[in-house]
Amino acid sequence: MKPSRTIKPDAPKAKPSEPAAIPATISSAQFEALAGVTERRLRQLADAGKLPQPKAGRWETVPSVRALVGHYRTNSTPDALDVARLEKLQAETALLEMTRGEREGDLCETALVLEYFGRAHSAMVSTIMAMTHLPIEDREAAINHIRTTAQDWSKNNPESPSAAER
Repeated sequence: MKPSRTIKPDAPKAKPSEPAAIPATISSAQFEALAGVTERRLRQLADAGKLPQPKAGRWETVPSVRALVGHYRTNSTPDALDVARLEKLQAETALLEMTRGEREGDLCETALVLEYFGRAHSAMVSTIMAMTHLPIEDREAAINHIRTTAQDWSKNNPESPSAAER
């Protein structure tokens, strides 16, 4: 015969931890610590009807906490720092897009811009020369001004043809 095995009864199962009982009321100092706002702010919200008024310096816990959470849930707006961060991020994104566009040539074709610039330059010179009612000195001064401006632009834009090429 085999020796009999003794079976031990199961140890009592641990009950899931139950939350501590929530007190019916809390002091202003406790509510301030719980909410993370000053007692003054809590009183302002109560005076504005956003929170139940405390009674004898004590706040009804559940209604007060629910009202505070509800108030901040419906009235939260980004602060100035969040707005500034968002604007900075948008500006950085736009700059990256422009840089990518320049690198990939998506913004506009440089050759096309230069062609139109050259045509406009020639048209202005022709128009000024056709203004025979103006003294020749004034026409030449205007044309020299246009050429100087074009040369200055060419110096600052390495991809542009020189003024002599126009």
